[in-house]
Amino acid sequence: MSTAGNINVTLNIGSSADLDFFLYNSSLTEVARGYTVNNPEVANYNASTGRYYVMVNGYSGATSAYTLTVNGGLAQIARGGEKTDLLPDKLTLKQNFPNPFNPTTTISYFLPEEGLTVLKIYNVMGQEVRTLYNGHRKAGLYHEVWDGRSNSGAVVSSGIYIYRLQAGATILSRKMLFQK
Repeated sequence: MSTAGNINVTLNIGSSADLDFFLYNSSLTEVARGYTVNNPEVANYNASTGRYYVMVNGYSGATSAYTLTVNGGLAQIARGGEKTDLLPDKLTLKQNFPNPFNPTTTISYFLPEEGLTVLKIYNVMGQEVRTLYNGHRKAGLYHEVWDGRSNSGAVVSSGIYIYRLQAGATILSRKMLFQK
């Protein structure tokens, strides 16, 4: 969607599933979200002129029918499933948020096409600490939450960690700081 002024987003969930929505600007920065356990989830954002988009995601894989309502000074809305110029045309890995973090952080990334996707956390010595995702994904925007634990479930020590996203032949990585 392209807009200026107040954007109002409401997500009515058709069951007890925990669904959340995220509002992003054109640089893939989250500007608002509905992520409580309320039904409906509601958020407002005073937008400057530019492009914005909304993503609905199920917490811990939750699924449900839902109604997403977006209103405000909208000039154009892109419907789900349509290819638009609102999303990047290349693999994108955002800086985790919050950073530094304790106890959890969210890693967001955009896949321009479907395929095998692997997101892993490594320590500064290059040793794998945690696999957050390893499987087939459709094109779209994704969020993975890391709780500061290793694959064995142990809480990791404070320090710098590297998260690495591989989609097809492309690999992207960024640093983050875990503070106890």
